[in-house]
Amino acid sequence: MCKFHRDLPATKQYAYGTSQKTASYPGPTIVAKVGVDTTVTWENHLLDNTHMFTVDPTLIMGYKWPKKGIPIVVHRHGGSQQSYYDGHAYAWITQYGEKGPTYTSNAYKYIATDGGYMAKPVYSKSLLLVPGARQDVLVDFSNLPATCKDVILQNVAAAPFPAGVIADRDTGLVMRFVMTNRKRFPAPKLPSTISYIPVINFKNIQKVRWHRLVEAMDPKTNLPVRVTIDNLGFADPVTDFPKQGTNELWHIINLSADAHPMHWHLVDHRPVARRPFDVAGFQAGTCSFRDKKKPTCFTGPGILVDPTEDGWKDTTPAYPGQVLTLWFGWHDGNGKPLPFDPTVGPGYMYHCHMLDHEDNDMMRPFKVIK
Repeated sequence: MCKFHRDLPATKQYAYGTSQKTASYPGPTIVAKVGVDTTVTWENHLLDNTHMFTVDPTLIMGYKWPKKGIPIVVHRHGGSQQSYYDGHAYAWITQYGEKGPTYTSNAYKYIATDGGYMAKPVYSKSLLLVPGARQDVLVDFSNLPATCKDVILQNVAAAPFPAGVIADRDTGLVMRFVMTNRKRFPAPKLPSTISYIPVINFKNIQKVRWHRLVEAMDPKTNLPVRVTIDNLGFADPVTDFPKQGTNELWHIINLSADAHPMHWHLVDHRPVARRPFDVAGFQAGTCSFRDKKKPTCFTGPGILVDPTEDGWKDTTPAYPGQVLTLWFGWHDGNGKPLPFDPTVGPGYMYHCHMLDHEDNDMMRPFKVIK
């Protein structure tokens, strides 16, 4: 029993050691030294049949914990991904080795994004979920064969995304769905229209902004040593002052070799398009996006965002070698004022939602003005 606070009673606590006499808490401190490899072996000496702390069984969809399976019926999962690493594309893997979109009737039904319901359902055979983003997805398990006992949710995305190394089978395992109740229920009929989302009026744009995502690379290791927006850090003075009630277009120029899930506070945005450009030419100054005296840096036409991104978002990935275009309304999305005064206080921020990038300065403040 351990007492952590003077006003709270003592409580049970897991500790580190080979026996109760030698156990201690908190865990050991490991000193990492430059150029010195460290190997840590963790041994489990717990004899408990059940975990001493409460386990939230909500993911079991009402079935008694543990291993009682999920109902064989279409139901809603709110997919919220923690912001640790790069994009997370998921594949559903059966125990027979049939993977991802290759097996029959493997269709996902997207109904909502970060900011709420989409205008209409979107049917897709793949799911790409970047750190910080959310998707509401309907998955139909009823078409699985009766012999299928488990469905594995596996991360098959490369890190860094999209051209890095794909996680091995063990590391990529995310979640297992146990099939027990084989009773089939009729799938719900989705309406053709779920929510009203206004059409973007590109003639009503008061400001266009351009920002660069920059990675400073170590010439010896070829690894990033600093990641920034416009070569500025979070502590540098504010440069963006959007006006309350106006509409803006933001162009995010990704000069790096990996994707960045860009996240904005305060208001949602609408992804518009992505367009490839000449990274080397832009960095050398031989081309430009805005200087008409120079050839354009764009190398191809704009590509509309994927239908699964067509909605209110607060996190959208900027892919390498592309310019991401976003629409912002500095209001409630319908042109009406926010229910509070966003000009009061220290302001807001936007940043890459990979924590190591965010903490190493790919984050900038902005201040809404009247």
